[in-house]
Amino acid sequence: MKLPSRRTCLWAAAALALIAYAPYLYWAKVEYRLLTVDGKLYRSAAMPPEKLLDVVDELGIKTVIDLRTPGPEVDAENAVLTNAGIEHLNLPSGTTPDPHEWEPVLEVMKNRNEPILFH
Repeated sequence: MKLPSRRTCLWAAAALALIAYAPYLYWAKVEYRLLTVDGKLYRSAAMPPEKLLDVVDELGIKTVIDLRTPGPEVDAENAVLTNAGIEHLNLPSGTTPDPHEWEPVLEVMKNRNEPILFH
């Protein structure tokens, strides 16, 4: 019996790695890492404003808290959400944010303007 060649083994290993990685890739790129906590709090990666508007409509989200640094993408998202009547709060956050920066977020959560999406 002849053993498989090194090339065949490498192709098989690459195929297995791709199969193992595919579910994560789908979750990260297609579902934008969307996670739910009791239908009241959502977390996702950044997504195109039009896709975000679809997600917001589908889930009934009332508030989006954006943790990215201000820029054209954040401005475009703000315009789309504000036009749709969704509250948009941009709170740029480093790895260790100042506690005072979180006061607007706590205020939104106290007012129970749920569901809320963080990204």
